[in-house]
Amino acid sequence: MARYISLISFTEQGLKTIKDWDKRVAAGRQGLAIRITKQLP
Repeated sequence: MARYISLISFTEQGLKTIKDWDKRVAAGRQGLAIRITKQLP
């Protein structure tokens, strides 16, 4: 099984708001799903 290592660097502001990361990811996924369903016939 392949394993991937991700090296991420955050800015100071990013570190302050890291606790909201999961909420932003969920909102992004939901927004993407809405856009995709609007484009489908």
